[in-house]
Amino acid sequence: MMLLFEAWTFILEHPARFGQALTTHVVLSAAALFTAAAIAIPLGIVVADRARGALLAVNAANIGRTLPSLAVLALVMPVLGTGFAPALFALTLLALPPILINTCTGMREVDADVVDAARGMGMSAGEIVFRIKLPLALAGAVRRRTHRGGPGRVRRRARFLHRWWGSRRLHYRRHRDDGGAAAAGRRDSRDAALARHGLPVRPHPAPADSAWTADMITLDGLTKQYPGTTQPAVDHISLTVPEGEVCVLIGPSGCGKTTTMRLINRMIEPTGGKIELMGRDVTHMDAVELRRGIGYVIQQVGLFPHLTIAGNIATVPRLLGWDAARTDKRIDELLELVALAPATYRDRYPRDLSGGQKQRVGVARALAADPPVMLMDEPFGAIDPITRTRLQDEFQRIQARLKKTVVFVTHDLDEAIRMGDRSRSCARAGSCNTTRRRRSWRGRRMRSSRSSWGRTGR
Repeated sequence: MMLLFEAWTFILEHPARFGQALTTHVVLSAAALFTAAAIAIPLGIVVADRARGALLAVNAANIGRTLPSLAVLALVMPVLGTGFAPALFALTLLALPPILINTCTGMREVDADVVDAARGMGMSAGEIVFRIKLPLALAGAVRRRTHRGGPGRVRRRARFLHRWWGSRRLHYRRHRDDGGAAAAGRRDSRDAALARHGLPVRPHPAPADSAWTADMITLDGLTKQYPGTTQPAVDHISLTVPEGEVCVLIGPSGCGKTTTMRLINRMIEPTGGKIELMGRDVTHMDAVELRRGIGYVIQQVGLFPHLTIAGNIATVPRLLGWDAARTDKRIDELLELVALAPATYRDRYPRDLSGGQKQRVGVARALAADPPVMLMDEPFGAIDPITRTRLQDEFQRIQARLKKTVVFVTHDLDEAIRMGDRSRSCARAGSCNTTRRRRSWRGRRMRSSRSSWGRTGR
C-alpha cells in the first residue's frame, strides 16, 4: 500500500514526466507488437503447411517463451546498451514466440474440407491464405485467449474479428460488363460465364425432334498415376457427358471415381489423356479461372465458418467482380431456389444450420455464378436417410429447371439410379461401363446392375 501511495503522489507531483513516460511506454509496446507480428505472421504462414517446419518453429518458440523477460533484457543490454532501440528489440523477441505459435497452430487447425472447397471454387493460393486460413487462424487465437471469459464473450470478439476482416476486403474487383451479350451471340448468363473464362459459347439447342445433344465434358484416355505407385488411380478412362445431363460415377471405395471427378476441374493434375470442356482442352487453361466457371459441392459441404450464409453464397460472384446489387439479388434468388427464406437465413452463420440446411447452402453456393457444369462428390452421403431423400427430390426439381451438366459421385446404387441420366460403374480404376438410364429402367436391367455391383464390392 505504501508503494501505491508513493506512486500516486509522484504522479500528482510530476504529471508531465508521468505523461511522457506513459507515452513512451505505449509507443514502445505498440512498435514491438507491430514488428513481432510483421515477422511472426508471415513466418507462421510459410511454415504452417510444412509439417517438419511447423514442428521446428513451434518448439523453438516454446523454448523462447521459457526465457524470463529480465533475462532477455540482461542479454541485450551488454550488446546494445540502454535506450529505446534495445528495449524495442527485447520486447520484440518476447512477443515473437506467442504470435508465431498462434499463427502456426491456427493455420494448421483450419478444416481441410473448407480449404478444399475454397480451391474447388476457384480461389488462388494467396486468396485461400488471406480470405480463409488467416481469418480463421486469428479467430481461433481470439477464442483461445478469451476462453475464460465465457462463450458470450468469445462469440462477441470472434464476430467483431470476422466483421473487421469483412467478406469484401480481399477480392478482385474486376467487374466485367455483360451488356454486349446479345452482340456476342450469348443466350444467357451461362454463356456470359463461359465467355469470361475463355470457353467457347454453347451452341444453340437442336430442334425438339432431333436426337442430337452436344457433349459438354469429354474425357479421352484420362490417366492419373501417383509417384511411387505401380497401379494407376485412374487408368485410360474415356467418357462423354452431354449438355444438361447428370452422369453418375459409382463404385466401391478406391476405384478412382472421386479422382476422376477432381481431374475435370484440375484439383488433381492428370498424368495423361485429354479433358475437354465444350471442346476446349482444360489443361491449357488457367486452373483458377477454370474452377470459377465450374460449380463444386463436396460431402462435408465446406462452408466458410467465419462468413454468413450470404457471404458464403457470394464467394464466387465476388471473385468474378460482380457489383453488390447484382450479388445480393443472386443470393436471394438462390436461397429461394433451395427453399431457405432469405430474410431468415441470409445473416446466419453455418454453425446455426442443420446438416440438411448446410447442404442446401452448399448447392446454392455452387450455383452462385450460374456455371454450366457442376461437380458433386457424394453431396448427400453424410445425411440421415430421410433428409437425404428430401434433398435428392429437391435437387431433381432444381435440375429439371436449370438443366446443368453434372458429374455426380456416389457409392449408393439406389442413389445412382435415381439421380443420374447415365451412370458409370467402376469396379476398379479404368474398368468402367457406361449405362444410359431410361424412364422404364426396371426388371432385367435393374437386376443386372445390382448383380454387377455385388461383384465389384467383393
